[in-house]
Amino acid sequence: MVHDFDHLAVEDLRSRFLAKTTMDRKAADAAIGASKAALVEMACTRGRTVHLVHPAHTTMDCA
Repeated sequence: MVHDFDHLAVEDLRSRFLAKTTMDRKAADAAIGASKAALVEMACTRGRTVHLVHPAHTTMDCA
């Protein structure tokens, strides 16, 4: 994605809604955090911009 696009928008996910147990939340936090960090680092080294979008209302369909 970093090679193909100049501007990236990524939903800033919170793991508390994705997992039920504390251990699952910690694992999800680590995975999401590592993925976002890698994406931002790759984008910065290639001169791209990454926007973290608040997750509220991002999955709604318009009528």
